Amino acid sequence: MPANPSLSVVVPVLNETEIILESLSRLDTVLASLTGGFDIIVVDDGSTDDTVEKVEQWIDAHPQVRLLSLSRNFGHQSAITAGMTVAKGDFVAIIDADLQDPPELLPDMVTQAQRGYDVVYGVRRSRDSKWYKRTAYWCYYRLLRVVSEQVIPVDAGDFSVMSSRVVAELNKLAERGRFVRSLRTWVGFKQIGFPYDRPARAGGAPSYGIKRLFQLAATGVLASSRLPLKLAVYLGLGVSALGFLWALKILLARLVFNTAPQGFSATMLAILILGGAQLVAIGVVGYYLGRVLDQVEGRPNFIISRTVNLPDTKK
Repeated sequence: MPANPSLSVVVPVLNETEIILESLSRLDTVLASLTGGFDIIVVDDGSTDDTVEKVEQWIDAHPQVRLLSLSRNFGHQSAITAGMTVAKGDFVAIIDADLQDPPELLPDMVTQAQRGYDVVYGVRRSRDSKWYKRTAYWCYYRLLRVVSEQVIPVDAGDFSVMSSRVVAELNKLAERGRFVRSLRTWVGFKQIGFPYDRPARAGGAPSYGIKRLFQLAATGVLASSRLPLKLAVYLGLGVSALGFLWALKILLARLVFNTAPQGFSATMLAILILGGAQLVAIGVVGYYLGRVLDQVEGRPNFIISRTVNLPDTKK
């Protein structure tokens, strides 16, 4: 790694018209202090407002900024992946445009990376958000830590600085339905957390609602663990054991006391327990089969529709 490494900053955006110029301005101010040079790769994930137009206007006066427009909305993780495939810096940073991950932290993260770390990932000490969101995130990250087959850092998002060799390894992975922070852990190398306090969103509305956050959370669990499949098996075994005990009770009641359960309730209880367990197991298997189908179909994670100021890329 050179003494003055260059930095490529990947910024995925979706309908960020209210804050994109402020975000680019703060990034430009902060990164100007880097002696190795930098470029900013804005990846538009199918914005329907004038975010792209504002980025193009900014590029006219700032040649170190590039624009990568996807053909439609492929999702946050796919947008990050697209940016990493064209990043050429010695280090590559991932940061959102909403300024909840302060750009002012990047120089210190790069300095930490220069000390021999291939990945410096942000760890959120606190969040300026509603209590129920903080609680949900707290629970999710700890659930992910428990079920994951790798030791995924708690409270660590996509905000990070990675060496070019880590990015090269991530780009080699042909996985569909990507969860970048899990893959970042999977590839290994020397990694360290960078604690920081996460402020509130600088402006505009978040592009991730409850539904999309749930989908991302489910992707994270399914991409990181096979435990749900094991739990489905355990659930089936548990329900089967209960059914066996219930049948034994009926048999003993019939043989010893010459009686048997009467009425509709006992039958419905058995049907509901067995049916519910089967549906849960089938649903879990279905999620994994869906991921297998995505992988077998071999569709790309993203399609680039156009680029602006991006060298060596087909327009």
